[in-house]
Amino acid sequence: MAIDYSLASLTYAIMKSDDCGLDRAQFALADLLRAEDLGETFDVVEAVGVLHHLASPLEGLRTLVRVLNSGGVVYLALYARAARRLLDPARRLIKSPPRTDAEMRAYRALALTGEVAPEIVHSPDFYSPGGCRDLIFHERDQSFDLPEDQNLLSDAGLKLLAVQPPARATTMAQIPGHADLLGWHAAEVAEPRLFGGMYHIWAKLDE
Repeated sequence: MAIDYSLASLTYAIMKSDDCGLDRAQFALADLLRAEDLGETFDVVEAVGVLHHLASPLEGLRTLVRVLNSGGVVYLALYARAARRLLDPARRLIKSPPRTDAEMRAYRALALTGEVAPEIVHSPDFYSPGGCRDLIFHERDQSFDLPEDQNLLSDAGLKLLAVQPPARATTMAQIPGHADLLGWHAAEVAEPRLFGGMYHIWAKLDE
């Protein structure tokens, strides 16, 4: 079951699901903070690129935990603060966020003219107006470091299972264990671009 607060996004997802011939997927127009209203519980709950756009990520995570079956797991993707800071020059290129697709195209053209904001051009999101808007100019986003992620999980009653190794980690001489959060934190301090997209984290109910 997939839920979304946006009817347009949900409609697009249903269309793509039909295109792919997926007949087991269910869709619901719903607010994540009212997930319990669905009257369903789940063995696995995924929230990828969602919680960091809420006013209270912890409130959102606690809501998801309440619809998790005993022994269930959650899969989260959260913005990494060290990597997000590298995007600050891209935000400073203009005084106010682009409001139209034309303004966004003009902004992207500006970003491509030099080395003022080199980090942004390496993100696939840069190359679509909607993606770029979400990446750089979302009106609400929060970012975390790994110790803060650990606190978020603990406060929601979850236990860390694994930090999913990022693609960049394949170039490291030594990769920390999946559950070695402090090891991953030390690696990120040494290489702020390590989690250039987001942290991808698996956790389970701490029973």
